Amino acid sequence: MGLLASKHQSEKCFCAFCKHERRIYTKKNMTTANFMLCLIASILVCVALWQQFDPKFFVIFAFSLVCTEIFIKMRWRLSLPCPYCGFNPVLYLQDPEKAAQQVKAFLDSKKQDLDFWLRDKNPYKNIKPVKKSPDSISKRV
Repeated sequence: MGLLASKHQSEKCFCAFCKHERRIYTKKNMTTANFMLCLIASILVCVALWQQFDPKFFVIFAFSLVCTEIFIKMRWRLSLPCPYCGFNPVLYLQDPEKAAQQVKAFLDSKKQDLDFWLRDKNPYKNIKPVKKSPDSISKRV
């Protein structure tokens, strides 16, 4: 592959909660190729607008670098939550209880959706129920 295309922009993985296979983006930050593309685009914009090199080029270049970095970070971050159960591994590492609440809210919102129950990748098919021991039941009573 060439300079502009990366071999591994996304990879297949399995959700830690519902065990369904899905794709996530692995690229978290800008690469040299992105830097060069921002540079070339800034030069072309500068030449198209002012027909010569202008110091405003640096402002355009900095703006394009910031926009590219934000886009790549957002794309990576938005690809992490599972589309089938709503599990977010980054949130789980920061606060497991909040991640559990998010999954529960996601699944509760989907309970009324008939398409959710009929699709092949229903998260309830792979989630094993938690077996409660008789000791834990007697402690509650």
